[in-house]
Order: sequence, then C-alpha cells, then structure tokens
Amino acid sequence: MPMERPDPGYRNEWRQMQAKAGLCQAVASHRGFFLLHVPPDIGTKADGTLSMAAEELAMKSITDGAAPDSADAARVLLDRLGDRHIVLVGLMGAGKTSVGKRLAQRLGLPFIDSDHAIEESANMSIPDIFKSLGEAEFRSGERRVIARLLGEKQQVIATGGGAYMDGETRLRIREKSVSLWLKAELPVLMKRVLRRQDRPLLANTDPEATMRDLMARRYPVYAEADITILSGDQPHESMVQAVIDAINRHLEQEAKA
Repeated sequence: MPMERPDPGYRNEWRQMQAKAGLCQAVASHRGFFLLHVPPDIGTKADGTLSMAAEELAMKSITDGAAPDSADAARVLLDRLGDRHIVLVGLMGAGKTSVGKRLAQRLGLPFIDSDHAIEESANMSIPDIFKSLGEAEFRSGERRVIARLLGEKQQVIATGGGAYMDGETRLRIREKSVSLWLKAELPVLMKRVLRRQDRPLLANTDPEATMRDLMARRYPVYAEADITILSGDQPHESMVQAVIDAINRHLEQEAKA
C-alpha cells in the first residue's frame, strides 16, 4: 500500500522528513499529518516507501488518532502550563465549544462551557435570561460564573462571545489562564450560527449586519488574548493540534522572557 502524499501545505515538512529516511517517515491521511519514527529493522524499502511492518505501524498511529509527537506536545504543554486554565474566547460560531471539548480530551482536562454553567446556575436558558431579565443582568451573572470557574481546578473553559468584553473578566482570565482567541471570518461564522435558533443577539431581521457590528466592536478586544488562531473549515483534529502547537510556542516564549 503506497504512502499517501500530504496536502500542499505540508510539502516543506514532507521534504524534511524524506531527508531523514531510515529514521522516520512522514505519514499523511485525512486525519492529519504525522511524523512516524520507524525502527531501523522495519524502515523503508528500496523505492523509499514504507515497509509493510512500518505501514502497519503508521496505520495504527492514524487509527489511534494521535501520533507520538502530538502526544509529546500535549505533555510538554501541561508541564509548561502549570495550574493555569486554558480559556477560549471569540464570537459565537468560532468553534470554542467543539475545539475546546477535543482540546480538553487530548490534554486529559475537564471541559466547561461557561454559557452552560450560567444556564445551570440560573436554572434558565440563555434566551430566557435575555428575554426575562435583559442583557445587563445576563452579563452580571456571566461575570460571576466565570470568576467562579477560574477559581476551580484546572480546566479548558469556552466563554460566551461577550464575556471577554468585560474588563474585570479579562483581568481575571489574564491572571489565571492562558487565553486563546479563535478568530473566524464572517462567512464561516454565518454558516455556523444559522444552523441554530438560540442566539439572542441574532434574533432580528438582519443577523449578518449584527454579526458585522459585533466583529467591528469585539475583534479589537479579542486581540488582547495571549494567542490568536484562525478558525476555518479545517478538520477538528488539525485545529486542535494547531492550538496545542500555538500554546506551546506562547509558553516557550513566556519562559524565555
């Protein structure tokens, strides 16, 4: 079975891995791009492709969903992070919950969506809170809930779109976590948010205009987060690996400062 070629974006990595023939091989699939360390006794065939034994090892790595190097990156991240949380910020539809759940699973940490925590605390849905109590009361409760979450044991926290706009909340997040902005372009956001009908701020005749306004007002504030990652249509596993790599780079630079 021939080895799949990586997508164009990985060509440089492919060439680098090819230069290490006999020690490792680059393996790509729809699940992502992996660096597979190949023991000398099962290495490559004369034509440069993986031996059958190496192919089996590669397929096992892909099926397991994480290559050895990605597991190492997760362990390094946790060591560098200490007891701080990871907090995801960004607009509705940016992927905070879907990415956050998978990131938490990879790191072996609990995951919490602050909107769900607010609903549990108020015993009301967020649309009902907006309708019955108004946005100001919702924001006050949001501030209190996030402060409580930041005082709990280490976890991955996905915040609501407006949470990071509160100065007091931003300060707490800065003190107790590494913050990550999932930045998405308008078409991506609209495609995602229109799948659901529980977005109070978009319950109007022109949700796209509302989203544009939110982007204009909130993106400059989101940019204060420690890390920015572009959220697009890439596979979830690729996105999670990009997040882990970005956090590791940030923490490494932080340690050198």
